[in-house]
Amino acid sequence: MIKKKYYYIISTILLFFFFINYYQFSNQHWSSIIDQDTFQIYNSLLVASGLEQEYRDHPAFTTFLIHGFVFKIINIFNNTFLLNIDSVLSSKNIDETFQHYFQIARITNYFINFFLIISFYNFLKKIRIDENLIIKIVILLLLSQGYVLSFFLLRSENLSLLLFLISSTYLISNNKNIAINIFISGVFLALAMLAKIQIIFLLPIYIFILVPFYSVKNLEY
Repeated sequence: MIKKKYYYIISTILLFFFFINYYQFSNQHWSSIIDQDTFQIYNSLLVASGLEQEYRDHPAFTTFLIHGFVFKIINIFNNTFLLNIDSVLSSKNIDETFQHYFQIARITNYFINFFLIISFYNFLKKIRIDENLIIKIVILLLLSQGYVLSFFLLRSENLSLLLFLISSTYLISNNKNIAINIFISGVFLALAMLAKIQIIFLLPIYIFILVPFYSVKNLEY
């Protein structure tokens, strides 16, 4: 019963973030944060158009790839707005088109944060932390300043963390085919680095958490 109460709290917090996020981006212009939002939208449209990204300061390719893919899916069902970047830039309604894709990107960003929480929860369960403690840790993350602010900016950090957690979870999966686990883990780790190269600073987690996990696991068989 106590666990259910915590789950309701987590669900309520995430639902609250969704509505606040929706209200905020509905009243925000796509160009208000040039440093990130504008670069994210423009480069995602480049990738969706089959062109190379122009943002070179950080990789962020995975971020552009995911947003570009979502843009393509939405465009199948609603082709009111142009998708090809050359057509967009030569059209008369550039502002409206960028605003449209900005809002789609912000909704996508919400779900990236949503799945980050789920992946973090699953990872903590995999390394056998007490579930009551896991729930409290997850709530602390939900209420942390960095996580809350990430709902209102288009950045690559949380996507990189999400992919890194998926990579780590596959590495300690109960699937007995270790080679497949390592391969899938490597793919997600590469995508995580392509989203944000600084994720390599978390690699020691494989030494301090994953190696001991394998040692304990081997002792059980």
